[in-house]
Amino acid sequence: ISVCESCGEWQLAIHLLRSMEQYGIEPDVISYNAVISACENAGEWQYALSLFQEMKQKGGSLTPDEYTYSSVISACEKGRQWEWAVNLFKEMEAQGLQPSSVIFNSVVLACRNCGQEEWVQYLLAEMDRRGLAKDKITLSAAIGGPAQHVEAAPRDSKSQGRMATSGEPLKVFMAKLVGAAELFSEAMSEGVLNPWIREGRLIDLHGMSQEVAKVAVYVALKGVPNLSPDDRVFEWGLKIIVGRGLHSEDGELIIGPAVHNMLTQDFGLRVTNQKDGTGDFRIVRQELRRIHQEGVWPPQWLVNGEHPPQSASSRTRRSSVSRKASG
Repeated sequence: ISVCESCGEWQLAIHLLRSMEQYGIEPDVISYNAVISACENAGEWQYALSLFQEMKQKGGSLTPDEYTYSSVISACEKGRQWEWAVNLFKEMEAQGLQPSSVIFNSVVLACRNCGQEEWVQYLLAEMDRRGLAKDKITLSAAIGGPAQHVEAAPRDSKSQGRMATSGEPLKVFMAKLVGAAELFSEAMSEGVLNPWIREGRLIDLHGMSQEVAKVAVYVALKGVPNLSPDDRVFEWGLKIIVGRGLHSEDGELIIGPAVHNMLTQDFGLRVTNQKDGTGDFRIVRQELRRIHQEGVWPPQWLVNGEHPPQSASSRTRRSSVSRKASG
C-alpha cells in the first residue's frame, strides 16, 4: 500500500485495503493513512474523505491521528473544498490534536483559493499566536493568493486611482506588499526563505509563486538604500533569476513577465529585457544608484498609488525607446 501511495496508484491502494479484510487481516491506522494519502496525492478528495469517515465509524483502534487529518485536509484543499478543510481543522482540535504548520498551511490555502478572506486572516493570526512558522504557502496567501482570484476594478473608475499590473488598484497592491514584506523578512530571519545567491546583487526566484517572487524583489529594492556606496551592485545592477519556463505547463514563462511588468509598469524602473534562451534580467545600475542616493524606497508617490513624477516617467519612456531602437 505504501508503494501505491508513492506511485499515485490510489485505486490499487484501496483494492489492497479491502483485500486485507478478505484475508483476515485487520487494517490499522497506518494502513488507512497510507491509502488516504494515496487518494490525496491523486486529487481524489471524495475517496479520502470517505475513508476518513469509515475510520471514525469503525472506531476502536482506528481513531484518526494527526497524520490522518493532515492528509484528508490536504486532499480537501486540492479539491477546493474549504468548508470541509475548516470543519476538519476544528474537529481535529476538538479531539485534542494540535494542528501543525503544515495543516495550517493547507487550510489557509483552501480558504484563500475559495476567497474566504476572513478565515485566511484568522488562521494567519492564529499561527502567530501559537508561534508556528510560516512558509511560502502562507506567505503567498497573506499577500493575495493566486492572481486568478483577484477581482479587477473597472479601469475607468477615477475613484480607484492608478491600476497595478495585477489588476487591482496600485495603492491596494502596494499595501499588500508592505504587509507581506514583514512576513518575508521574518521568514528570511528564521531560515524559511533565502532567495539570495549573492546578497544584494543576485536573487533567485525559482520555485516561488508569482506573489512571493514579487515580494522578494520588493524586499530587495527596499534594502538598496542601506547598501554600502561601494557595493558592486551599483556597477553591475541587480540580477534577477526567474527561470526559462522549463518547469511550467507548456513551457510558458510565468514569474519573469509578472515581475518584469511590476518593475517597469508599476514601479517605473528601467530593467533589461529577458532575452530568448536566458532565465534572468537586471535592474540597471543607474536606477539602483538613484534609489541609494534618495535614501528611501519605495517612494511616497508609489505607496500612494499615484503616477510617477515627470522625471521618473521620462526615464521609463527613454528606456522603452532605447530598447525598441536596439531591437
